[in-house]
Amino acid sequence: MMVYDVRDPNTNNDGVVLIGGFVGELIITFTCLLDYIQANPNHQNFTFTDETMEQFLFDLLGNDDYPDGICSLTINKTVEELLEGRDLSSQ
Repeated sequence: MMVYDVRDPNTNNDGVVLIGGFVGELIITFTCLLDYIQANPNHQNFTFTDETMEQFLFDLLGNDDYPDGICSLTINKTVEELLEGRDLSSQ
């Protein structure tokens, strides 16, 4: 049985893929956050705003443990396209 890192481009379906480091940190953090929200009815209406999401990610990842440039985000649509069809009157 082969053991692969999730970033390994040669990963096949013949082994175990491990998720660690940066990707693992994100998955574990958001899974725990989701479990916490779903476990208590008082938290069912929890939402991230743009500002709180930015601050959350900065607090989580903005330390010396991760090198600069470990994550990049490419958005292929304009903000208007992303928000198209959303009801923004409640925000």
